[in-house]
Amino acid sequence: KKLRAELEREEQGLADAAGQRRAESVERKQQLQEGGASLYAGDEARRRQNAEEVDAYRDALARAERARVERSGQVREQNYDAKLRTQEQVADRDRTWVDRHADRTQAVAQRTESIRAEEGARAAAGLERNERNRQELEALSQRTLSADERGRQLVEEKRRAVEEEKRAQQAREQRMVMMSAEQRGQAMERIAATPPDQPRSFNDFNRSKLAQDYPPGVTEESYTEGNKVIIRRVVVQGNRADEYSKVIAKWGTFYFKNGQSITEAIWARETEG
Repeated sequence: KKLRAELEREEQGLADAAGQRRAESVERKQQLQEGGASLYAGDEARRRQNAEEVDAYRDALARAERARVERSGQVREQNYDAKLRTQEQVADRDRTWVDRHADRTQAVAQRTESIRAEEGARAAAGLERNERNRQELEALSQRTLSADERGRQLVEEKRRAVEEEKRAQQAREQRMVMMSAEQRGQAMERIAATPPDQPRSFNDFNRSKLAQDYPPGVTEESYTEGNKVIIRRVVVQGNRADEYSKVIAKWGTFYFKNGQSITEAIWARETEG
């Protein structure tokens, strides 16, 4: 509306200026004709003709002005309509751009909020995973500590059992050594007490025979019987000899002295010492 009022005021000003120009043109025309008419003062017919021409010229100018004003009004109306259409198009385009910008801004805001929510959810999930991992690590650490403690207890129990078994084995070996020494002493006493012309036991005879067949010291022999390996050592001291055997089989290793079972320690001490 404001634009229309401004256009109407502008058109009115142009129309007034055009009318003033027409009036000035007519007056100049009339003045020229009147000046020329003074040259023909005595010619009344010429004067009337000039007056008629002036009137006709004025009428023609008026008609031309009216036609021009009408055309100008039409052009102004067309220009005004075109200007209004252009302004409406510009306004529509501006409104469309504003709407699109608002839509994009809203979409960006929604996307930003969605990203913020997703980041928050991921952060919360990460914190939850970290807490769960921490709890699992603590539980694993507790289980490891418990397992280590149980392992130490088992090792300590095994060590004590081994120590006890070792002490028991040493005690058994000590008893066997003492018994073997006692038995050897008793055998020596029997041999010494046996008269030279009285027959001795087979064991004493065999020991005496081994002392005759083998040199003094330790003599080692080895052979196989089936799936067993037998290491035989003969220890000769004076006129007496002792026969030691080490039998290696799939089910174990066994030691003997003069046909009697002994321990590895006795075997090593009496045949390797």
